[in-house]
Amino acid sequence: MAMEMPLAAQQVDVTLESDALPSPGEHSAAAVEVAAKQEKSRIEELLEQQTHLMMRHLQLTEDHSNSNSMQFMFHTAKDMLRKVDPSVRGIFTDWHKELRVKTNIYVSQKRLWNRYQQAVASDTLIRPFAEEAKKTWRWPESYSTNARPVAVGEEAKPGAYDVAAAFAEIRQRHAREAQEFILLHHKACLEQISAELCLAHQCEALLQQVKGWIVLNGSFFRDQAQAEQLLTQQARCFAELTCREEMAKAERRIKDAGLPFALLVALRVLCILMAVGSPTLMSLERLLSVVAVLFSLFCGLGLFAEDALSQSVQAILGPLPKYLAGKMNMAGKMNMQLSTAVSAGSGPREGLAEELD
Repeated sequence: MAMEMPLAAQQVDVTLESDALPSPGEHSAAAVEVAAKQEKSRIEELLEQQTHLMMRHLQLTEDHSNSNSMQFMFHTAKDMLRKVDPSVRGIFTDWHKELRVKTNIYVSQKRLWNRYQQAVASDTLIRPFAEEAKKTWRWPESYSTNARPVAVGEEAKPGAYDVAAAFAEIRQRHAREAQEFILLHHKACLEQISAELCLAHQCEALLQQVKGWIVLNGSFFRDQAQAEQLLTQQARCFAELTCREEMAKAERRIKDAGLPFALLVALRVLCILMAVGSPTLMSLERLLSVVAVLFSLFCGLGLFAEDALSQSVQAILGPLPKYLAGKMNMAGKMNMQLSTAVSAGSGPREGLAEELD
C-alpha cells in the first residue's frame, strides 16, 4: 500500500507536466505567427521608405522644374536682374563684376597659354627666354683664343675650346629650365582659375552672399523661409545665366586673339596725332561740336554694347584708363585727407607729411 501511493503521485506529476508543455502543433503555429508579424513589420518599413523616397523625388522634381521655368522666363541675366528685389540687386551686381574680372584674367592667361603651346610645338623658346638665350658676353680676343674649361662641371671636349659657345650652351640650358618652370606653373594657374569659374563654385559663392544677407535682414520679411527660398532660386538662376553668357564671351575672345600688334600700334599713334593736331587745325566751335558728337556716340555705344565698347577701349588704350582712374582715386583720397586735416586744425603741411610717411 505504501508503494502504490508514490507511484500514483508520480503519475499525477507526469500528467501535469505533459499538460503544461505545449504540443508540437501549438509550437509551430506560434512560430508561424511570430514570423508573420516580423514579415509584416518589415513590409511596412519598406513601404514607408518607398513613400519617403517618392516624396523626396517629387520635391526635387518640383524644385528643378521651378528653376527651369524661372530660367525660361528670362532670356538674359540683365532681364532677370531687373526683376530682383532692389535691396539684393547690389549683391548680384557686385558678384557679376567679380566674375567679369576673373573672366578677363582667364582670357588673358588662356591666350598666353595658347601662345606658349605654339612655341613648345615648334621647339622654340618664348619671348623673354629667347632674348635671354641670345645674349652674349664680350671677351678679350687674347683670352678667347687661349681659354680653357675652368668652371665647375664643365668637361673638356675634343678640339678647340670656344668660350662663347660654352656660354651660349649654358644660357640655352638655363632658358629651357626656366621655361619649363613657367609652363608648369602657368598650367596650374589656369587649372585654378578654371576651377574658380566653374558653375558650381560661382553659384555657391553667390548663394553664400545671399544667405548672409538674409541672416542680417530676414526679420523684415513676413515669411522668412519663403523669402529665402525665392531668393535662393533667383540667385541660382542668375548664376547659371551669367556664367553661360560670360564663358561664351570668353571663349569667343580667346578664339579672336585680339588685334595684331602692328595694327594696334598704328591705331594708338593715330589717336595721339588726332588728339594733338585737332586743337591746332580746328576752330573752337568745330572742336566742341566734334567732342559733343563723339561723347554722345560713346554714350550710346555704352548703353547698347557695353562689353564691346569696353573691350575696344581697353585694346586701343591699354592700361592707360586704369592708370588714370587709379591716379584720380589717389588724388581724391589726398584731397579728403587734406580737408580733414585742415578742419581738424593740423594744417595742410602736416597732412601731406602724414601721407608721405
